[in-house]
Amino acid sequence: MTVEAAIWLPFWILFLFGIGEVALLFNGQSRALDVTQDVTRSYIVGDIDSEANAIASIKSTLAPISKDIDVSFSKSGNIVQAVVIIPASDLTGRFGI
Repeated sequence: MTVEAAIWLPFWILFLFGIGEVALLFNGQSRALDVTQDVTRSYIVGDIDSEANAIASIKSTLAPISKDIDVSFSKSGNIVQAVVIIPASDLTGRFGI
């Protein structure tokens, strides 16, 4: 039994760390989505007056997560679309929001 445990233990440890990394990734994605929804909601009700200010607000709020954020923002009629691209490697750590 000890030999079997010594063989399987590294695999189980890697598996558990993998689950943790994926959980952090989804947590970061959720936080980025919440920030983006809040800013687009503020823009559509008139609290933010321009697309440039909306982009700046998204970037400044998500700055603790990543410095490499790409934001595109557009409005067509009553539809507002914001696309935020953040490297996945930045989503698995240091959150300051």
